Amino acid sequence: LYQTQRVFEARLGVPCGVIGDQNWDVKGKWVTVATVDTLYSRLAKPECRSVLETTDVLFADECHHVGSDSWYQVMRACPAYYRFGLSGTPLKRTDGADLRLIGVTGPVLYEVRNKMLIERGVSVQPIIYFIPIEKPKIGKGVDYREAYTRGIVENPYRNNALAAEVAKYVDQGLSVLVLVREIKHGELLDKKLWSYPKGSFIPHQFINGKESSEVRQKALEEFSSGTIKALIATSILDEGVDVPNIDVLVLAGGGKSSIRTLQRVGRGLRTGGNIDKLFVVDTADFQNHYLLKHSFQRMKDYKAEECFEIREVK
Repeated sequence: LYQTQRVFEARLGVPCGVIGDQNWDVKGKWVTVATVDTLYSRLAKPECRSVLETTDVLFADECHHVGSDSWYQVMRACPAYYRFGLSGTPLKRTDGADLRLIGVTGPVLYEVRNKMLIERGVSVQPIIYFIPIEKPKIGKGVDYREAYTRGIVENPYRNNALAAEVAKYVDQGLSVLVLVREIKHGELLDKKLWSYPKGSFIPHQFINGKESSEVRQKALEEFSSGTIKALIATSILDEGVDVPNIDVLVLAGGGKSSIRTLQRVGRGLRTGGNIDKLFVVDTADFQNHYLLKHSFQRMKDYKAEECFEIREVK
């Protein structure tokens, strides 16, 4: 929200309005940056209807979310003639909701693939390292929720392996972003890094949605400037946030969503880091059939890009 506001003000030289984070600042503004959640929560109120109905040009960033009811209703409530949807992973839903996106924006006008961006030097080359995790063995008699908790979130072998990867790259002077799906997982990795290795720690911070926007923004600034070399974050950094200067991306959360996988890798493909590549650390989770199936799905998604180099860590 605030990153976008600052960029528009700098580029256009005019003050931009903000709707979101308990702010409703639109009076006299030609450009307004808004969160969909805030608009949806006040959709029936006159001030919200007024903003939407007087909008001439609509940009929907991360527009693959239009399949949800909240996004769809907000987009339909805005009669803007010029309508643009931007996404790194459009039209990839399997539940038919992509028709909603086409309905409120129209068909795809132009597609830019990662391969083209890498070849032209706009994006860096990602190298995917798969670390095999084989312990603890989790039988087929458990459901996915338990398998995920035991095999990923609370798995000391896996968390130790990921912490070792973070320490290795930080020792090389590289900036490392660790992405998790659950707060508890982030807390466990956070604790691990504060005591790794024995008698020392890795300067880092863990941010999640429970903290204020000021705390999160300060952490991002310190990470981008190199003040801290490692940052752990939940899904708040999956999309919609500019995190520059990422050298290493550790995908600690597992999962099978193609959209989430590619969105997360996209966090680090921008140029500007210490090296001209992006090292991505992922895991091949052999502990359980659910987790292994998801690992294979992520590998399939990487291969489908036709430009990601995949390596296995022995």
